[in-house]
Amino acid sequence: MIDPQALDLSILPWLPLNAKSAFPRQPSIYFAINFD
Repeated sequence: MIDPQALDLSILPWLPLNAKSAFPRQPSIYFAINFD
């Protein structure tokens, strides 16, 4: 299991959700993070 506290979000590639058409077409695992 992944420890969420151990993730360094600053090194992960990211896209805003409104740019989802640019997401890779192959199956992947995505994280949805709310920074509000």
